[in-house]
Amino acid sequence: MTDLPQYSGSEPTCIKCAWKGASTEYLPLGDCVHGPGDRGVTIGWHPNERLHRECQRCQYQWDEAIAPPARPAEAEPTETIPDSVLHAERRHPDWEYATTEGQRKNWPSSHIPPCGDDPDRDTCDHGWERNLAAGYPGEGWERFDYTEESYWRRPKTATKETS
Repeated sequence: MTDLPQYSGSEPTCIKCAWKGASTEYLPLGDCVHGPGDRGVTIGWHPNERLHRECQRCQYQWDEAIAPPARPAEAEPTETIPDSVLHAERRHPDWEYATTEGQRKNWPSSHIPPCGDDPDRDTCDHGWERNLAAGYPGEGWERFDYTEESYWRRPKTATKETS
């Protein structure tokens, strides 16, 4: 057990003159030496390893405990991001996303989900649903200078129909 004062950090404050900053020397267990500079006098024996500090302003000296052992970094608690935000940003890990695009204010098939090269485009959906969180809130589309985009999503487990 140590009777040394606690570790005071990397820039300790002198208790005599309140100056911030002291020279530091690590000392293993053994002689306890105090005195200005290298002219210190052995004043006893100390059973603990310690840090020997000397004020840079008034030369007051003291010993204190070594720094506590570093704790392993604990995992930061993961903040849960709401599904609506993940869908709005099109980055939910369990969903895949697609975008269809057409001419601004003149796009009659804006309601049709992505079908690839399917010739029967009016009846295919392959599990797609409107991503209402993306684009205009609650609508799943967005208008730009020359185009409009419709946003779609489907669970990654959904399989595409091949017929």
